[in-house]
Amino acid sequence: MFSKSLITLTLFFAISLMISFSESVRSGNNEYPMDWPQVIYTSDFNNDLSSDLAVVSGLNNSAILLNNGSGDFTNLGSSYTGTMQRDIDGADFDGDGNLDLAFALWNFDYVAVRAGNGDGTFQSPVLYTLEGDLSRPPGLCIADFDGDDDDDIIVTENYYHVARFLSNDGDGTFTVGPSYATGFSPWGIAAADLDGDDDIDLAVALTGGDMSIMLNNGDGSFASPVGYPGGGGSNWIVAANLDGDTDIDVVMTTANTDSIAVYLNHSNGTFAPATMYQADSHPKSIIAADLDDDGDQEIITGNLGAGNISIFYNPGSGNLMPALNYNVGHGPWGIAGDDFDDDGDTDLAVTLSEDNMVRILQNDGTGTLYICGDANGDGTVNVADAVYLISYIFKGGPPPYSMEAADANADGDVNVGDVVYVIAYVFSGGPAPQCP
Repeated sequence: MFSKSLITLTLFFAISLMISFSESVRSGNNEYPMDWPQVIYTSDFNNDLSSDLAVVSGLNNSAILLNNGSGDFTNLGSSYTGTMQRDIDGADFDGDGNLDLAFALWNFDYVAVRAGNGDGTFQSPVLYTLEGDLSRPPGLCIADFDGDDDDDIIVTENYYHVARFLSNDGDGTFTVGPSYATGFSPWGIAAADLDGDDDIDLAVALTGGDMSIMLNNGDGSFASPVGYPGGGGSNWIVAANLDGDTDIDVVMTTANTDSIAVYLNHSNGTFAPATMYQADSHPKSIIAADLDDDGDQEIITGNLGAGNISIFYNPGSGNLMPALNYNVGHGPWGIAGDDFDDDGDTDLAVTLSEDNMVRILQNDGTGTLYICGDANGDGTVNVADAVYLISYIFKGGPPPYSMEAADANADGDVNVGDVVYVIAYVFSGGPAPQCP
């Protein structure tokens, strides 16, 4: 083991730094400052095969963060799109090989489309007017709904209780088409083939607590909604195959009960009653992603009121495990998942609306998400992590939450060098932790 002199020297160095400098809160290498970030979307915006980020701000701007290929991002700056952007999605609308973006603008009662230039920049928004004043569009989704081989847009109109179809004319311009009843007060919307007929159907979260299913007639028109009870305060919804069969299931956040509602598909577009799983305070966002690389989709929520995310690991049956909550910062609003650092597993990007930043959570390859330097797994990097490492290294204390997170200096080992590195970062302005 370690000699008493080495332990004494390390502790003396640590205490000296702590006495000399006050603890500070600093942005790390996986944190990107941004004013009031909310909704987030990921795709490849500059055709370099790396997943970039588009972030919508509550200050009516949107920002593009380009990935350098290893999970480090460059903020290209913000540009105005419209007031109160509630949702964002993307596709190649005009067939030029570049990713374009669509935004739901709550205050303007518009859908905004911004054509991509292929280098991570986007053209000025083209606005499409919805039904009229107070349409209040909170959610949108993109798919080829009418079977003509280009991607269309469907947007929920909260005030009029409908979903509006915007048909792609084939060149990336849209015709605002008919609306279809959703049920009372629609919010989030997801697109998937729910009944196995190769047409793209809709699942809609209704803020009163129900979920509605709208089956596609095959031409981009939709049958009357079929409602399924859920919990109160439904906002966002995701479609994914949870139980390993051949059909797509649906999961919805229910903020009033701090839960998620899971609806398993009977393989024909009808669904079993909701199974409820407890998240944490005010689940705001939801995604599905295979975090542990077992072929099954986990469910992840951002819990706005709790400052954490809930991860519901999936054993493959669709019966999710109880939530594992991980602190990420204040006001987690949006989540996006992809392999940002190109190591073969799915990482997460989380918008922290109260901390004014986007934070990247790395995956250690087993499905555990972590913040680099956060040895004790409390969601922050501070003096407690140094103390935790000292206890583990010198006194046989419990192992770090993630060994990758604890390897702050990225030398491939967890040792006294990581203690020194974390202390220097927290107290004396040293470099941010650089985990492998």
